[in-house]
Amino acid sequence: MKIEERGGTFVISDFTELEAYTIAGTIEKDGVRFYEQLLREENRPEVKKTLSVLLNEEKRHVALFESYRDRAWEAQKEDLDADDLLNSINYGIFQRVSSKKKPADSRKALALGVAIENKSINFYQACMRHVSSESTREALRTIIEEEKRHKDIFERMLKPGSGI
Repeated sequence: MKIEERGGTFVISDFTELEAYTIAGTIEKDGVRFYEQLLREENRPEVKKTLSVLLNEEKRHVALFESYRDRAWEAQKEDLDADDLLNSINYGIFQRVSSKKKPADSRKALALGVAIENKSINFYQACMRHVSSESTREALRTIIEEEKRHKDIFERMLKPGSGI
């Protein structure tokens, strides 16, 4: 699989569903770590509650993509090492998060969350153009809507008067 970002849109070629599920699961695991880090450093109960809800949704996304990956793996019966696959692909969605410390303040962290959710949405939309299974397409639609909601929550938290 080759993934390029062009003008905020992901272009995918040489695509297999197994690769997409493996990458999507990793993206969601990175998201779990991001939300966990925000939660550890957040003190306000109302913000912590919102972040906990988002974290649980990301965990559910991980489980979903892992189940699709496992089914695709069984269907293909190929001896493909998922770690080799991930090491060979620069999916670049959460790499800024994992390679740097959390932004110095809550506003910067939330702005980073908006950018991350946006990239995730774009990646899943690109994947939808290539999957053949209608149940997978429906799952991706659901996750895209949830990621859009996450982004909206971050954007509302960033608005003046939100207390952040």
